[in-house]
Amino acid sequence: SSVKQDALNFILSHQGIDGGFSWSTNGTSDVDDTAAALMALMAAQNAGISTPNLATSITNAKNFVLAAKNSDGGFPYSMGDLSNSSTTAWALMALSSLGVTGDDVNKAKAYIRNSQEENGSFRWQSSTAGETFTSPGYSNGT
Repeated sequence: SSVKQDALNFILSHQGIDGGFSWSTNGTSDVDDTAAALMALMAAQNAGISTPNLATSITNAKNFVLAAKNSDGGFPYSMGDLSNSSTTAWALMALSSLGVTGDDVNKAKAYIRNSQEENGSFRWQSSTAGETFTSPGYSNGT
């Protein structure tokens, strides 16, 4: 439908020159929003909705996400920051939607598993306690 095509065109028109996407139409690219956009691009491609540059846009977004990966196997919200379990989950979902397997995916899964506490909660970062909501400043549901 034209609505789906317009949505795809809107997403693609806001891809940064670095291959990433932002939470706003003119912001700095980040891993969370790039992963979300990447999953939308893959859903469009899988549904047969396309544009001439879709494959290139997908590759560029994938490269942005992979370039952000830290040596601990996790992914940061912004390139160069510390890894966190939320962003690593976003990156892992995006890579999985692409069918990516291997070392990058296995290390991301291990990072998330290693973030889990005995009570089942997940630490947002290695220095934080497990919490109900994996966001900074929200600790133990309070």
